[in-house]
Amino acid sequence: MKKTQIIKQIVGEKLKDYGFTYQKTDGSCRIFIREVQGIKRYYDPENQVIKQYVNIQESNFSQSLIVRFHTDAYGYGIEQGLEELKKYGTGGWVTYLDKKTYKERLCLLADLTVEYGLDLLEKMSHEEEIIPTKAMAEKLYNEHKHLADAFVEEYQIKIIPGQLSDIDEWFNRIKIILVKSTDSPYEEVKELLVKIAAFIGEKACEINSYKWLFPSHFKAPEIVGSDPYPNLMPLNLVVNAWKNKCNDQSWKFIDGCRDILKRGIT
Repeated sequence: MKKTQIIKQIVGEKLKDYGFTYQKTDGSCRIFIREVQGIKRYYDPENQVIKQYVNIQESNFSQSLIVRFHTDAYGYGIEQGLEELKKYGTGGWVTYLDKKTYKERLCLLADLTVEYGLDLLEKMSHEEEIIPTKAMAEKLYNEHKHLADAFVEEYQIKIIPGQLSDIDEWFNRIKIILVKSTDSPYEEVKELLVKIAAFIGEKACEINSYKWLFPSHFKAPEIVGSDPYPNLMPLNLVVNAWKNKCNDQSWKFIDGCRDILKRGIT
């Protein structure tokens, strides 16, 4: 049976009334998209359009289907499924036996999308106010060496670690600087946060041979390490720590960066 055509007929027709159009087939996924105007964005304030996606996915291992949702809003890039779907199958996957039950399952997914999925997409379309912005991300990626040097000079950081305690001192200073800045408005500390992220990233590149990357589907640069070092997104970590006033939960991720650097000189 021509599954893509059936999906277009059943799901596409149902979603057409809500502004969705068929976008593409990507492997086992059939994706529908709509654009919603006028939603305030904080990642890129000049862009007031949110893209919302409905993804009908076919299992590669069994005769089963699932519907997933995602948007291009910051913080919601990962696809999310419906809790309401889980009662129909394991983990939200619904099985079919033949063409007839295939169509029945698609009708179910389409109905649940309208009943619950549209509300989920609405929720996933609103960004938090305190997040890394596109301007911060681009500045970090394009000027990370200069920004790290500026941070070192401004705060008189000893930049050549002679022993593990030197790295401890870097991160102790960073925590003090961040905590002191938490009473300031976010707009006033953005440059400082980018400088701190640049410093952490540059040190990881120097000590642990990380490399800076900014994939088009990411909203902030990452530093990429080889095994056993995990990839890190320093700007996200720093902004999150500042937002949460460096509480234990948010600071432990920056502590993880400290541990990685210390492993590089032992």
